[in-house]
Amino acid sequence: MGRFGKFIILIFVLAFNLRSQDTVNFRELDSAMYANTVAGNWEGVIMRGKTALRDGIDYYYLRYRLGLAYFGLRNYRRAAGHFEKALTFNNYSKTANEYLYYSYLYSARHQPARVLSAGWNDFLKQNIAGGDKGFVEDIRVESGMEISNNHERNSPDRPPGNVLYREQDLYGNSWYANLGFALKLHPAILLNAAYTRLSIRKEYQAAYRWNKPDSVVTHSWGIEKYFPVNSRVSTYTYDYSVKQDMLYLNVNTYLGRGWTLTPAIHYIHALSGQVDASWEESLKTDTAAYISAVDSVIWFDYPAVEASFKPSALKLDNFVFSLSVLKQISIFDLGMSASWSNLNNDNQFQLGVSALYYPFGNLVFYGVTKVKFLQEDGEHRGIYAQMLGFKVWSFLWSEAFVGFGNLKSSNEYDARIIYNITDNINLKAGFSLIFVLSPSLNLNFRYQYLQKGGKRFEVLKENFPVNRIVQYEYMNQSISGGLKWKL
Repeated sequence: MGRFGKFIILIFVLAFNLRSQDTVNFRELDSAMYANTVAGNWEGVIMRGKTALRDGIDYYYLRYRLGLAYFGLRNYRRAAGHFEKALTFNNYSKTANEYLYYSYLYSARHQPARVLSAGWNDFLKQNIAGGDKGFVEDIRVESGMEISNNHERNSPDRPPGNVLYREQDLYGNSWYANLGFALKLHPAILLNAAYTRLSIRKEYQAAYRWNKPDSVVTHSWGIEKYFPVNSRVSTYTYDYSVKQDMLYLNVNTYLGRGWTLTPAIHYIHALSGQVDASWEESLKTDTAAYISAVDSVIWFDYPAVEASFKPSALKLDNFVFSLSVLKQISIFDLGMSASWSNLNNDNQFQLGVSALYYPFGNLVFYGVTKVKFLQEDGEHRGIYAQMLGFKVWSFLWSEAFVGFGNLKSSNEYDARIIYNITDNINLKAGFSLIFVLSPSLNLNFRYQYLQKGGKRFEVLKENFPVNRIVQYEYMNQSISGGLKWKL
């Protein structure tokens, strides 16, 4: 036999030995994973399963047992990934479908759970998912109030002597009420709609300094006019409210393979007030003295101030259009969003990225990090937000949040919340409590602290009048609560 023949035989022998070795490894692996699964040794199952996957071994029971192991450890996010893979080997497995369904539910992935159960037969739907639950997914009601110290802190006293004119428009307390619902247009398509009524108290304040001669002194030679020692100050105030009616709509569409697309629109109809103010300084001439002996008058010039204020109604119709995409990868939900709005007669463009994460693959502890970039009227701003949530008791979850950067004219949660006041919002922090009263009824309570800032316009008396903008700060605190009823 030649060298070529010997080489061919060697190849066949090596291939047979490798195949035999793979078969032995497979049998040992499958037997070990089965034994660990029966014993509830989930760490052992995971260790063996990871080793097999690294070696290129993959089959239904390997993925199914890995899913069981992570499910047993309550890491539902990772469990879902393995059950999804197991179903690619055997799509008709009742137990894999059932475990995947509950893995979705226990990790707050309700839409993939609906899509999964929609493809089941009636028996599985009834015994696992509880049957078809109707057209309405949930109904939400919420209300709250916000208390401000703006008026107490920034309502001005008598202007200093060098201030000729001053005006500001102060935001005050507010309240809101919200009613929303979600409709299942399709197992993969959820329509969210909401109506919000918001009322904010405001007060326009203006003060201006003026003076003119008002006293006459009689002398033996005639009369003389004098100015008061202190100049006079006149004030004007206008109390009104900003009332907003808002309609919100988004279509949350699950595209499969962990992808979700959400277009949204928010319409704001605002009725408010405004004051058209005019302030002007002019030169007046008056009698300084009269000398009777020669029948002569001495004149002098002095600056006089005239101001007028005309309140009027203001109506605004504003829109926010938003589009976001979300990708679920293991314990992460990674998102990107973009929006355009025309709030307060300015155009805003906003881009954002977010990461929602479940370190333990469940709702015991979770967090979300968001970074947004806003462009408005040539100004560019960055906004950072962080939220951490954790399970307190079997019926109670708590979430703490903080946001840095100026939130004015920005939006969040697919444009569901809009910050459309004209003042700056430099810091937001607070916490919320979520009480699970029953599988279909949740109660939430939220406290929020806001640091805000406004602008005051002043005219100073120097060698000539000088205009300036003065920044001021204030604090708002809000308390709100609501109910969510799942049907």
